[in-house]
Amino acid sequence: MDWRSTAGAIASLGKIGPRFSGDFLGGSMPRYFFHVYHDGLSQLDEEGEELSDRQAAWHEATIMTGKIIQDIDGKLRPGKDWRMEVTDEFAQPLYAINVSAKKMA
Repeated sequence: MDWRSTAGAIASLGKIGPRFSGDFLGGSMPRYFFHVYHDGLSQLDEEGEELSDRQAAWHEATIMTGKIIQDIDGKLRPGKDWRMEVTDEFAQPLYAINVSAKKMA
């Protein structure tokens, strides 16, 4: 599976495990978006996930990153970096996870 099809599955990866939706203690939960950038291409998460807080968004990002990186399966090449960015519902960047591949010799 190449990274594009894996990145396209971000929404389904984000739905693993229980999720709250709708009202949470009388108000809506914030929505977080998980965007992937690799080899000059962007896979923007247009749906996002409702999560309780920023810490939950970070946790979700680490889980999703692990699964996506595992599926890259030998396709990451030196000089071709991979990045996931987490933004809030106002498009404010919150976190970035970078994977950098370099040829050392």
